[in-house]
Amino acid sequence: MKFIKHKLGRRIVAYMILASAIFSIFAAGFQLLQIYGNGLDRVRDEFREVEGSFQAGLESALWEFNFSHVDVLVDGIYVQPDVIAVTLVAETGQRFDRGAIGSGQVLVEEFPLSFERSAGDVVPVGMLRVTASLENVYGELWSQVMILLLTNFIKTLVASLIMFWIFDWMVSRHLLSITRRLQEKGGFDAEKKIVLARPKVYNDELDLIVDVINTSRATEQSANAETLLLRNRLETVLNTATSGIIALNADAEVVMVNPTARHLLGGISRDVPFAWPESIQFLDVESMTQLDASADPIRRALTGHNLRTETHLLSRINSDEVGRYVRVQSGKLEHARDDISTVLVVDDVSVGERNRQVVERKSRLDALGQLTGGIAHDFNNLLASMLYAVDLARRQEDKERQGELLDIASSSINRGRELTSRLLAFAKKQPGLATSRSIGPMFEEFEKLVGPMIEQNLSITFVVDAPDLQVYCDHAQLETALMNLVLNSRDAILRSGVGHSIKVHARSGSLPQPALLPTGNLTEPLEVTEAAASAYRYTEISVTDNGPGMDEETRARAADPFFTTKETNSGTGLGLSIVYGFVRQADGDLRIYSEEGAGTTVNLVLPRGTEAGPREAPMPLDVPMAGTGQTVMLVEDEADLLNVMVEVIKDLGFLVVSAPSGNVAIDMIDAGQKFDVLLTDVVMPGKIGGFELARMVRARHPEKPVIYMSGYTGFTSQEMGEVQAMLLQKPTPPVELSAALNAALAPVPKPPLL
Repeated sequence: MKFIKHKLGRRIVAYMILASAIFSIFAAGFQLLQIYGNGLDRVRDEFREVEGSFQAGLESALWEFNFSHVDVLVDGIYVQPDVIAVTLVAETGQRFDRGAIGSGQVLVEEFPLSFERSAGDVVPVGMLRVTASLENVYGELWSQVMILLLTNFIKTLVASLIMFWIFDWMVSRHLLSITRRLQEKGGFDAEKKIVLARPKVYNDELDLIVDVINTSRATEQSANAETLLLRNRLETVLNTATSGIIALNADAEVVMVNPTARHLLGGISRDVPFAWPESIQFLDVESMTQLDASADPIRRALTGHNLRTETHLLSRINSDEVGRYVRVQSGKLEHARDDISTVLVVDDVSVGERNRQVVERKSRLDALGQLTGGIAHDFNNLLASMLYAVDLARRQEDKERQGELLDIASSSINRGRELTSRLLAFAKKQPGLATSRSIGPMFEEFEKLVGPMIEQNLSITFVVDAPDLQVYCDHAQLETALMNLVLNSRDAILRSGVGHSIKVHARSGSLPQPALLPTGNLTEPLEVTEAAASAYRYTEISVTDNGPGMDEETRARAADPFFTTKETNSGTGLGLSIVYGFVRQADGDLRIYSEEGAGTTVNLVLPRGTEAGPREAPMPLDVPMAGTGQTVMLVEDEADLLNVMVEVIKDLGFLVVSAPSGNVAIDMIDAGQKFDVLLTDVVMPGKIGGFELARMVRARHPEKPVIYMSGYTGFTSQEMGEVQAMLLQKPTPPVELSAALNAALAPVPKPPLL
């Protein structure tokens, strides 16, 4: 009987025995209740027998005073099987007793005895009391209990043994077989499936379990093989990646590192995890001292700051190796499932950075060479002033006049010193430090520096929308970038003979969503949103000329290294490429807008600074002013921008009708299209541009407001012509767009009646 040893079988049988016992108790209780009821009915039948067979005889015998007959009848009652006592008391006082009442359970029944005379009246003759014992009833009940217990025990025991055997034969042995297969060393091969030692025709739950195990095992082996393949591929990619990849936990320990990163960390060979090597440090590129904790890229990355292609100097303490320039990027894992908190991607850009410095230095020298002509003119004027003043002072006897002449010479010397200081500041080595600086004073210094380079027939103007506007970047690089852009505009105007003005304009700007960028932008916009309700603000510096403009091919390649439209040996083709690299390194954006025959605008979108020095923190986003269902006629020839702006304007609470050109817009208006405000691009294909479209719309609907939009900001009021209106610069953030639409749609107050 080895099958009894199975634990699962014992538990199942135990539960079944318990259930069987509970049901047996209920069934036996019901059966015993019936037996008990039958016993009581038998006793009551004896009482009925007394009433039916003896009562009438007793009444007659007592009436006739036949007491001997009464004794006979009382004896007849006493001999009933369950009667143990009989008492009869006659009205005349005679008493007849049989038996005695014991201590057991009894039933007592009283029978009043009376005789009906011929006259019809009834005369009491006595009282009969009969006592019956329930001992026989309980005896039968107890014997039935013993019989039921014995039979149920034997039945349950036999059924349990049979159930044990059935369970072992049909279930336990197969479960043990499956378990042994699963416990085999190394598992079992999915190709060698589990097969139960029984006919397949059952097709029951055991077959279903086996099928599921076989299928899941095959799936698991396939998944394990795929996982192993993916892991091998990932290891291959990480091991051959030219970028160093380092995963850190929250305690700044390295938990994963690829060979390239180990090489960058000085050939470290420790097993992960290990603490960040103390010998590895990031240096200030100007002072060559270790960065403090607030500037250290590792500490900043661990505190949740996402590094975006920052360039730092990496060095090892007590090492003769030359420091490496590395570009560091990081990603913070908010909901990591393992111990990885931050992932760093480190690229060795030493060669490229040093080449960039050489190219930048060459670009500075080229720009400095172009400055020479204008500077020489100013410097010769200063020398002439000093020479004449000193010569006149030497011959002057009047002390007061002599002092005035010497003051002129001293002033010329100071002006020369300021001029050489600006030249040295421009030509110095790039330190690579980002600080905050006010735009106004910077423009004043830059105007003095670039002014001598601009021919007399050209004009250059500097405009700052807000006096306190700050920019956060490396200002030596910014001056170099602006110098390149101004010289490019000057050269384009001089070569083509088209245009006469250059404007450098600073205003508050932003980096919009990708879909709002017009065609022709050179960079993908950076991710600037730090939270749902805040974002970084930016300072936008644009250089605009009214020169010949660029065609589509030139605009697309303008920032490519070594691409130039200048004649041979008159340009390096690196100017705009350097500008592009600068704004990307500064965490900004570069945008070019140019229309043939209209001019060119180059926008530098740079981080906003603060008076305290660091970059401005994310600021709360302005809530756009919602429209009230007015209809905007949007005219834009760029299909992608048109589709996106339609959705943006709808989200602002306006209705929109759109047209891809001025010709289509006029046809729609002439066909009866209703609208409340015209929002149109300026430069569009066809004969009808934005200014002409506005003139034609006003001729038909004089009361309709007009808003222009363009990426090129050099249009003048004369070019606008008859319809002077607001000009929005692309891309326009939704807040500014909604404000412009609501301002244009605001009712104009009527003049008071005289």
